[in-house]
Amino acid sequence: MRAATPGDKKIYESIAGDYFNEFPLDPQKLNGVARMTVEKAADICTREGYEVTGFVLSNTQGPRCVVEMSAVRWLDLDEMWKLMHPEQG
Repeated sequence: MRAATPGDKKIYESIAGDYFNEFPLDPQKLNGVARMTVEKAADICTREGYEVTGFVLSNTQGPRCVVEMSAVRWLDLDEMWKLMHPEQG
């Protein structure tokens, strides 16, 4: 995994906009997976016109929590795998 760079904060700011200031993300805590996620999200937002409307959270055991506006969806590891890899379900 590569070390975080000062440019990582700019990538997060470009994706999250005002949310970044409310919920600051420490670029020094980024790992390779987080950077890949940021880069893919930034590319999709730029290319397809999407905007950030929520977040996907994970804990150390792996389950995910999807938060968008007032909706929250809790996913265990199996549900998350099926969501992201439906053809392998």
